[in-house]
Amino acid sequence: MTMTRNETPPPSELSGRVHEVRSALPIDREPSELYRLWLDAQTQRAVMAHIADVSAAGDLWHWKAHAKWLSDIEWDSRIVVDEPGRRIAWRSLEGAGLPNEGELVFGPGRVGWGTEVRLTWRFDPPGGALGDLAAGRSGVPDAIGALVLRRFKSLAETGEVPTLAHNPTTRDDPDPYGAFE
Repeated sequence: MTMTRNETPPPSELSGRVHEVRSALPIDREPSELYRLWLDAQTQRAVMAHIADVSAAGDLWHWKAHAKWLSDIEWDSRIVVDEPGRRIAWRSLEGAGLPNEGELVFGPGRVGWGTEVRLTWRFDPPGGALGDLAAGRSGVPDAIGALVLRRFKSLAETGEVPTLAHNPTTRDDPDPYGAFE
């Protein structure tokens, strides 16, 4: 169900253990260009490669997340707010392995800095209290949110996402999120 500008999404179905990640970056592109780029399935595969394999069919997206410490987690999400050039919001469908929702907002940046892109992602980690504790203390969700926007910025401004996958000597762990395992 795609909504128009004046509609609001239905209330969240996430439980009380919700974690929220917020990140923002200026990107030197017009909001309408960034909006179209974000909705492209190839873009999602590139910017989310460190988190999950992503496939799309219209406003329905299928995710298969990789985690070194858990088995793969799969879920489907649907776009629930679609305001071209301004805002995209999504929510996982009932029964998701990782219940989550998020939004990307495209707003005016500082003069000469392009568009400010703000990502908000709320999720209920799997694994009960242990998963909740791990998500809260590890800092990984915040790092992932920031990395998603940095990868999106790189793709939007240069046409590619930088990677150290083929140069493992440059870092102790060139792939801390297990994207290339």
